[in-house]
Amino acid sequence: MMVPADIRFPGQFSIVREIGHGGTSHIFLARLEGRVTPVALKLFFDPAAERLIERELLIAGKARFPGIVKVDGADSAADGRPFLWMEYCDGPTLEPLAGTISEPRLLAILSATAASLGVLHTAGFTHNDLKPSNVFCPAGFERDDFPLDRTFFLKLSDFSLSRPRFGRDSEPVTGTVGYMSPEMILKQPITPASDFFSLGVMAYFLACGVMPFRSDNNDPLDINAQITEGPRPALCGPAAGFSRSTADLIAGLLQIDPRRRPANAWALLETLVAAGSPYPFRRAIRPRHLLHGLTRLDAQALKHVFGEDSFSPAQSAFVEQATGGDPAAVRILLEHNFDRDLFSLRDGSWRWRHETVDTIEWSRRQIRFALRPLQGHPVSVKCFAMGLALAGDPAQAAEVAEALGTDPAVLEETRRTMPAGRIPALLFSLPRVMSARTRRILARRLARHYMTRTDKAGLCGQLLCEAGQYAEAFPFLMTAADEAVAVHAHDLAFERLGLAAAAGERLEDIEKRTDALLRTGRLHKDLGHLPQAEHFYDLVIGLAETRPELISRLALACKELGDVHKARSDYNAGICALTRALELYRQLGDDLEISHTENNLGNIHWVAGRLDEALAYYEKALAIQVNLNSEKDIASTLNNIGTIHGVKGKFTEAISYFMRSLNISLTLDDMGEAARTWNNLGVAYFLSGQNEKAVEAYNNSLAVNRTIGSLTEIVWNIENLAETMIQAGRLSEALNYLKEGSALAEKMAEQSHRSTMLQLTGNLLRRMGFYADAHANLARAMDLASKTDSWMVILSGHLNLARLHVDRKEFEIAEECAAKARKIAEANGDTGFLFQIALLRYAVSGEESFRKEAEEIARNMFSPRDKAYLHLVVLERINERQAADDGERCLGEAGRFYDSGVEDIDRARYHLAAGRWFIRHGGEGEGSGHLERALQTATALNLLPEQWQAAAALSEEMFRRHDIQTSFRHAQTAIEALKKIAAKMTSPAHLEKLYADERVTGLLERIKSLKALLGQKKGAAVGSP
Repeated sequence: MMVPADIRFPGQFSIVREIGHGGTSHIFLARLEGRVTPVALKLFFDPAAERLIERELLIAGKARFPGIVKVDGADSAADGRPFLWMEYCDGPTLEPLAGTISEPRLLAILSATAASLGVLHTAGFTHNDLKPSNVFCPAGFERDDFPLDRTFFLKLSDFSLSRPRFGRDSEPVTGTVGYMSPEMILKQPITPASDFFSLGVMAYFLACGVMPFRSDNNDPLDINAQITEGPRPALCGPAAGFSRSTADLIAGLLQIDPRRRPANAWALLETLVAAGSPYPFRRAIRPRHLLHGLTRLDAQALKHVFGEDSFSPAQSAFVEQATGGDPAAVRILLEHNFDRDLFSLRDGSWRWRHETVDTIEWSRRQIRFALRPLQGHPVSVKCFAMGLALAGDPAQAAEVAEALGTDPAVLEETRRTMPAGRIPALLFSLPRVMSARTRRILARRLARHYMTRTDKAGLCGQLLCEAGQYAEAFPFLMTAADEAVAVHAHDLAFERLGLAAAAGERLEDIEKRTDALLRTGRLHKDLGHLPQAEHFYDLVIGLAETRPELISRLALACKELGDVHKARSDYNAGICALTRALELYRQLGDDLEISHTENNLGNIHWVAGRLDEALAYYEKALAIQVNLNSEKDIASTLNNIGTIHGVKGKFTEAISYFMRSLNISLTLDDMGEAARTWNNLGVAYFLSGQNEKAVEAYNNSLAVNRTIGSLTEIVWNIENLAETMIQAGRLSEALNYLKEGSALAEKMAEQSHRSTMLQLTGNLLRRMGFYADAHANLARAMDLASKTDSWMVILSGHLNLARLHVDRKEFEIAEECAAKARKIAEANGDTGFLFQIALLRYAVSGEESFRKEAEEIARNMFSPRDKAYLHLVVLERINERQAADDGERCLGEAGRFYDSGVEDIDRARYHLAAGRWFIRHGGEGEGSGHLERALQTATALNLLPEQWQAAAALSEEMFRRHDIQTSFRHAQTAIEALKKIAAKMTSPAHLEKLYADERVTGLLERIKSLKALLGQKKGAAVGSP
């Protein structure tokens, strides 16, 4: 085809001929001055095609891959029309091959095209016009003997319709009819899945020789309707005999829903291999192809390029520290490891072959760069650097250098003059570049030097490992781990234990290895790292199960694992693990460990609500321990037995057991057991109404646990303290504890504790009258509780929601929640919860059967608070019904507790109920006194519901006495409290329900009357002589 006479290109281009044209441009073959190979010129029809030019240049700058046509630059013809000059592809396109290719060739074509798409998508673009005429083949590809199992590239071209994957592009995307995806036709967001749909169309066309979506008259509307709504066609013609896997693969690419197409190009390539593709894509795509055009490569950028799971945090940190984030250095490092098959595409994503950073290899260039800071420095500096490499710690490096023979005075000068910023770089790089032989020789020499130093166990163990003397290193490392735990240096302890476990593995000494793993699991458990603890115990069980000589370690791992399951509220799994441990200890005849395991079984049965089973296990354990005269164990078991008595409401007996246990623990200086006993003693004091003693006991326990660093025990302490503070009405203190406890529970990823903290927060907000905020917390708590096996947490969640719905006058919903709670409580035989549920249902419905049930349970309860609360609820119900019931008896029973000076959040409710009862029975003076105390208590504790109700009741009483000024003042107080409650309501329906309350409507009517009376009184005063 001749070049039109009116087209003139800059002088450095010599046009050979026109080789094609498309919807937006002419394509010319040309020669460029100074270049041997020809180039292609793409001349755009539109003189204002700058945006198309910019887009193709942008893609060329970011996607550099042999399977993507290379764009070299842009210029303008003589008539002002822009053109691009680019790589010339002399091979044919895929279009002539349609209907003539074999199944392996088709799969290889799809693999090579998917590889190019993967690079394009990683660079941040979609193609949007993929079709056979836009894919160029290598020379000779049409021959049957073309080797499909070698690395070749099919080149993607024509990026005029490409769009960024992220961000907005104002131009609409209109591709080629028949190849456009459903989302492109429907103007929905475009993703890489759109290109996969076009690839599916191309695959069908190449295999069958016809388009999958076609119309007799080539009507675009008809074709688009088939694509967006019609059935997916089966392979036909020459492809009818293709395998089921290939047919399914093409059908998967043609899915209407983009979410049902391949997730990314790497996953598609794995699917193609599984279908039989011979194309070696793992050799074709290299890290450098994905890193082109990037100016900074930090951890986030690496994950963006290679995928979220491609780099662990440690690997990301290693690469960033080793390269400084410099793209060229990152490319060299990753290419070096790619060539050694240490970093490559595996299972649909980029992955390292090993998880540890120690296996990442450095290239020679990086080694030379790492050693550059030492060039020209004296021997003292180099000894100091070797100390860094061997000790791994700048603080110990000087001592190591001195042991290597450096003069102390010279060494001190070196330490003083060496730039501080160089130490981290040397500490990171030198261990990786010093030869292994040099490290071993120096490490052996230094280890001998430190063996007699009791304060250098960790360094000595580390050096012995460097020297390859793992058997000698093991005891030093275990000792160093214990020393680190003693000073709460837990990260250092984990490091030492990791080295010890590795030493045992190197020695193939399974006893040493399991000892280190058991110690690691125990430390994780003590610190509240429950998933990690479970992982290490499972490792030990896997190693020891088939080894009779490891039965004691197997038993210990099962016992410890049972405790972990208990802490994670997985009670059935915990009981299974502990039962197995008990059987193993019986085989060993170890009475002390039998008692320990029975204690643990008692613990898990107690937490699961099986109190009788728990007590039976504890009593068996105690009998063994008394026979063995094991005081420490006796203290622990007495503590447990006291707990069961406390749960059963026998507080006097519980406190007695706790005090006996505490005395033994303090005598033995066993502060861990003492902390647990103080916590349990606090619970007993709290339930028996002795708040001050409860707080003192909890704080003693918390102080010890903070010193020990046990997160699990700290969270239990904080939960108990928060609950006590709420019940005592000390809400600001409770809120502080809840914030700390929520943060710790979040850190531990422990759902039951997170749910409990949210429930306590919801209860606190409910008592303050902030119902919407309370509901948000309780709903979230219920969601978390549903993900645990803790029936107690789930039950309390339903009960707390029921209380909230009662306060909001949503009685039907409250009854549903109470019924769910009752079902769980009955299944687990928890009388304490059954008592609370019966009282709540009585308060809602007034049915006497619920009152009788609560009273029957209360007869066997020893908690003064619960009994007082029972009489308070009955008194409130009597007031509502204005019944001539046994209100006087309830008043006296409740008053015996609430008038005793005890701190309790329900004191305001009691005085409010007592005031109403006295006024109704003619005791106006005493009734007003109770109402005044109710208002004072509610105001002091910031209890808005009780505050407005007490103020409204006082206003009503003063109005009846014709004390207009006082009545109006109290009415204003009530209205202010109601406004604060209303301000926190987010639902118009709840707001409407609040103002429909007959007590609120009565208050508003009374205010109108008071204003009128006050106006008359003021007018009379003004008109008087």
